[in-house]
Amino acid sequence: MLIEIPTELLFDQDLIAKFETLGYSYFKVPKRDHIPAYMSFGKGYRFDGKKEQIYHIHMCPKDNAMWEQLLFRDYLNENEDRAKAYEELKLELASKLFYQRSFVIFMFSSIIGADQSELNA
Repeated sequence: MLIEIPTELLFDQDLIAKFETLGYSYFKVPKRDHIPAYMSFGKGYRFDGKKEQIYHIHMCPKDNAMWEQLLFRDYLNENEDRAKAYEELKLELASKLFYQRSFVIFMFSSIIGADQSELNA
């Protein structure tokens, strides 16, 4: 889930504390490439190995490049062949690079960038 927040609430300790009382863990997502740092919350991660439903909430101002990911989602929903190719790539990379998250993020960012011209068409 991606939630738009005003810039003045980005990294706000009171807002973070409210989500922590709901059982979410806070993560500051560092700046990378053209995406400024933003807030992320997770819930459902367990260290004892028990599986639970996992929830992610990303919060950033509307001008953050994270919002472009929604365009990519919409693009995939409208282009079945590209969605299938993306699915196959994700499954292949997940099986080979499960513990190398930074590389996987780099690969997906490259794919999204390559399709950027088609997103706005």
